[in-house]
Amino acid sequence: MASNGGMTNTRDWDSPPDLPSSSEDRNWAMAAHLAPALATLLSGGSLGVVVTLVIYLIKKDENAFIGDAAREALNFQITVFLAFLACMVMFFSGFLTCIGLPGFFVVGLAALVLGVVAAIRVNKGEVYRYPVCLRLIN
Repeated sequence: MASNGGMTNTRDWDSPPDLPSSSEDRNWAMAAHLAPALATLLSGGSLGVVVTLVIYLIKKDENAFIGDAAREALNFQITVFLAFLACMVMFFSGFLTCIGLPGFFVVGLAALVLGVVAAIRVNKGEVYRYPVCLRLIN
């Protein structure tokens, strides 16, 4: 086992959280992945991260499975926000408009599809990790 200089990580991404104990736990975990898409559509893009953050802050200490799912969804929503921001910069920069405009659609479609996949997986009681995600929140 490798030593990291005496420092311990606060979050081990390889160890799964506790399994959900009820269907309510699975529903909250599923909501953490689906609510951002709905909130983004209803708000024009501004509430996706906020809804996930609220679920994370309210439920993270209540159940490890819900907290893990909400943390993963929050990290993914931050990643999606940064990707949209990069697409916007490319779109308005002038010479990268041909990359920025399709980028909006690719990022949006990927966020929607991956969010639905994540919701289905956590509803089955599985731990889901997004394939492309900056894990900023431990």
